[in-house]
Amino acid sequence: MTRISEISNDPGKYAGNNIKISGKVTDVENVQSPPPVTYTAYMQIMMGQEKSWAATQAQEPLNYEKGNGTYGGWLPNGRF
Repeated sequence: MTRISEISNDPGKYAGNNIKISGKVTDVENVQSPPPVTYTAYMQIMMGQEKSWAATQAQEPLNYEKGNGTYGGWLPNGRF
């Protein structure tokens, strides 16, 4: 499990790597790419007072909703 403070302190370490974050999703943006179709969910996750954006991708529609949980994905653009 990765803490948002760890990402803040060394974002380059996490760029392009899969991460797992627990927290509260406060915003979700679902995007469908043109063919070949992929679906990406961008989630803003809060852990205490810290927040970060993470993304996950699949070949089927993703239905992430706001709320608490543990999420796997990557940091969009290697930053948050």
